[in-house]
Amino acid sequence: MGLSLCVIAMKTSDEKKLAELTQLFDLSEPIPYSGDEDLLLMVYEQKNVYYKKNDFITIFMNEECFFSNDFDNIEKNLATLSANSEVLMCLTQSVTTTFWLEYYQNGNMLRRWVEQEYEEQMNIGDPIPAELDYMSKDIYERDEDDFMDIVKNFSGIDINQL
Repeated sequence: MGLSLCVIAMKTSDEKKLAELTQLFDLSEPIPYSGDEDLLLMVYEQKNVYYKKNDFITIFMNEECFFSNDFDNIEKNLATLSANSEVLMCLTQSVTTTFWLEYYQNGNMLRRWVEQEYEEQMNIGDPIPAELDYMSKDIYERDEDDFMDIVKNFSGIDINQL
């Protein structure tokens, strides 16, 4: 089984943003991650899970759960969610070697990068500091750990430590 994970990290401590996210994307209400369960197993079971640390709220969800909802309005929804804030959305699907990153600040998309089957599909905006290590690697050397490092570099939340 490969990793199939979507992460939305919001630079905010306001938990009202969770309600906004669930409403915008028509998701089930995320449950707080307590550290007592296996995070990736919870996500695999299609639970939306959030973790709050310092000034970040990070939501972890299964790719299917994310795509089955309001995917058509993703740019609009992420822009809305990022009003007066920063939002990073990362998605990885290791079976198809897909990696997708979007970064928004104050309602504006500043970065969109999509790679699939080791080929760049879209590259808009300049790389953000959180992805520089990933981008500096040879395309065939990038993997799931690098994806998790981008989330860690942005939010300070290390998925491997949860």
